[in-house]
Amino acid sequence: MRPSPVPSGIFAPGARNLFVFAHQDDELGYAGLMQRVPAESSYFIWVTNGDGLADQLDMPPRDYAAARRLETIVAMATIGISQDRLRFLGNSELLIYRTLIRQVTQTNADHEVHALVKAIAAQIATEVRAFRPDNVFTMAWQGANPEHDLIHMMVQAAVRPFENCKMYELPEFDPLTVLPLRFKPKHKDPIHEIRLTPTELEAKIAMAESYPTQDRIMNGFKVLLGGLGRVTLGKLNFERFLAVEHFGAVPRDRSYLNSPHGFDALDYIGEKCDGVPMSYTKMVGTLERIPLSLSLSLSPVPAPAPVPAPVPAPAPAPNSRHTQHLEYNHPTLFGLKGLCLGLNSEMTGLWF
Repeated sequence: MRPSPVPSGIFAPGARNLFVFAHQDDELGYAGLMQRVPAESSYFIWVTNGDGLADQLDMPPRDYAAARRLETIVAMATIGISQDRLRFLGNSELLIYRTLIRQVTQTNADHEVHALVKAIAAQIATEVRAFRPDNVFTMAWQGANPEHDLIHMMVQAAVRPFENCKMYELPEFDPLTVLPLRFKPKHKDPIHEIRLTPTELEAKIAMAESYPTQDRIMNGFKVLLGGLGRVTLGKLNFERFLAVEHFGAVPRDRSYLNSPHGFDALDYIGEKCDGVPMSYTKMVGTLERIPLSLSLSLSPVPAPAPVPAPVPAPAPAPNSRHTQHLEYNHPTLFGLKGLCLGLNSEMTGLWF
């Protein structure tokens, strides 16, 4: 599908744009979009504390989460967005993952899983009801990261009661596409594209240097894009890739019961928590059957309820290791996939 024009209201003065990210650094891919929205009337939220890969730097989860939060504050300042427009809900990635896998590792654990999911969904719903956004941007529903999909579903539930609020999804990565931060070529829903100006791109490149805890991942992407640049005879490189951003409209009637890819085996490839493979059908899709947000049955109210306290990280399990994102651990997988598929004309026109 070819990109359609960006709705003009997104960038209008006074437009109330709400961004809901899963992890600190998810924002980097959309630095151009965030530079164009009116900063004084936009608001930015991170749902998790990003503690999931603390063991890779041999850091306590609390310290790793604090470092990632500071990185995001610095990164957002690089593109002109002040700390007073940012909010960190602080939910532990470790606890979210370990709670999700209990649906397959334990019997009669549904009530505990639902309690955690409802608590986080209530946080998001409270923020939406308090801010009253015109547009909401959140993680794309892709079947590539369970927290991305889960937060997408929570945002959809929170937004649904507000008929005039439009919801957009931001693709991050999917090992079944050639490139991260792009939709699949046969994506069915409308896609919007922006191409950054030289000034916007310069700020985005500077922003990319604000995440020292993620250096290994960033360097992996640079190596990947360098390889793809050679394959495409210079049509794609790190800067040209960063200069294009895609986001898509989310239909209100989208169902989340079935796998985004159509087959559970294609979701969360390589994703494990404490040795347990992650599953959309068994761990995430099942949650659409519960009310994710109290706002589904409530009309807007003048003042928001207090935001529930963030869920703290659990004590590390003995000899456990939390292997989280393919995007962090195997960035070259995208390049290998691209080389296997070839670079056809549709990809050249739509993604580069």
